[in-house]
Amino acid sequence: MLGLSEVVETLKQKGQSALTQQTAERERQASEAELTAASLEKQRAELIAEQEKLAAQQRQKAEAELAKQRAALIAEQEKIAEQQRLAMEAKLAEERAALIQQQEKLAEQQRLAAETKLAEERAALIQQQEKLAEQQRLAAEAKLAEERAALIQQQEKLAEQQRLAAEAQLEEEKAALAAEQKRLADEKLAEERERLVQEQEKIAQQRLAEVEAQLAREKAALIAEQEKLAAKQRAEAEKKQADENARVLLEQQQAAERLLAEEKARQAAERAALIAEQNRIAAEKSAELEARLNAEKAALLVAQNTTTKNTSQATQTASVSTSPGEVDALFSAVEQGRLTYMQRYLKDGGNPNVKNSRGEPLLSAAAWRGQYLLASQLIDAGSDVNLQDSRGRSALMYASIGGFTDVVDLLISKGANVNIAARDGKTPLMASSWNNFEPIAAALINAGANLNAQDNNGRSALFFAISDGHQGVAKLLSNNGADKNLKDLEGKSLTTLANEKGIDIN
Repeated sequence: MLGLSEVVETLKQKGQSALTQQTAERERQASEAELTAASLEKQRAELIAEQEKLAAQQRQKAEAELAKQRAALIAEQEKIAEQQRLAMEAKLAEERAALIQQQEKLAEQQRLAAETKLAEERAALIQQQEKLAEQQRLAAEAKLAEERAALIQQQEKLAEQQRLAAEAQLEEEKAALAAEQKRLADEKLAEERERLVQEQEKIAQQRLAEVEAQLAREKAALIAEQEKLAAKQRAEAEKKQADENARVLLEQQQAAERLLAEEKARQAAERAALIAEQNRIAAEKSAELEARLNAEKAALLVAQNTTTKNTSQATQTASVSTSPGEVDALFSAVEQGRLTYMQRYLKDGGNPNVKNSRGEPLLSAAAWRGQYLLASQLIDAGSDVNLQDSRGRSALMYASIGGFTDVVDLLISKGANVNIAARDGKTPLMASSWNNFEPIAAALINAGANLNAQDNNGRSALFFAISDGHQGVAKLLSNNGADKNLKDLEGKSLTTLANEKGIDIN
């Protein structure tokens, strides 16, 4: 029988043997697991590489498709933006044209209303003057009649007093004669007394006739003097009334001219305000459209990765273009003669030939306002001296209309075409002729202006000078060879017009 220690030893040995076997088995399993893990890691690496290759191919394909779609989207958006811009510009042009037409219609209505009102006021004033003159005439005649009646009454009263005095004197003489006759009754015979009485009566009648004749002569002289005085007073009253009527008529004409000038100034101010409002609305709409386009471009720029730089440059180029608001500021600077502002604009590369919403170039605006320095600045910056506005008027035309001789000389010296005509056929020489600017007309003639050019109505510069009664300019044109035999489209000749206006063109 084994002892307890042996049993324990045996069990220990069996346990160690089993543990050794288990350890070997575990090491074998670990080795197999390592081999399997290495194989799986290799397969996983190969799979990852394959997936990365496939992902790269798909990414390249997706990027190419995305770039193609992005380019198509950009082109479509730019096309839509251009269509929207053109539609907005067309709409703005239509609204501007409608507004200008409405403004012109309103101005015409206001002008007609003002003329009608002035005509009514003039007619009422003339009627009132005539009524006042009639009242004054009647008052003067009534006063003269009263004075004449009073004078006649005074004359009759005086004549009556003289007659009564003469009769009283005759009565006294008769009484004295009767006393004398009575005294002589006893001394002389009845026949002598009768003769004496007859003689006395005859003398009394002669004296009475002489007194009456004298009274008649004095009365006739007094009446003649009264009539002469009345005629003189009537003439003075009529002269005074005529002077008053002339003064009132002159005041009415001056008032009418003042009202018409004020009405024209008001209409011009309203037209300027409407145009400014129209420009402001156009600028706001243009700015809104530009902002929307810029926003769409910005959105596209965010989506783009490869074209960001080019699109940014295009946006920057668009941002430095002259906006409607900047154009308004430029023309305001011309009106105010702000040389520094214009110099900075031109120095920054601004366009010297920019036009406002009415098609008026900067140089024409400067010439119209007599801004010599600004005009010179614009010409030096490359402004076209022959650029015309929407009505075909050049800067030289505006300077000739405004009467700015220095600007005219500047433009001529810089090569301005002195014969360039507006759409209505009018030339700078015609403008200087109807405005009676003789020095400008002389400068244009010396520069080669066509003396016989005719506008759309067949009227030459000489026609305008004669029609407006400008003798000096007419003589200047005639002496330089203007054709005196021209006729306008109505068939009226210059000689006939000169005779009507009293202008000497020989």
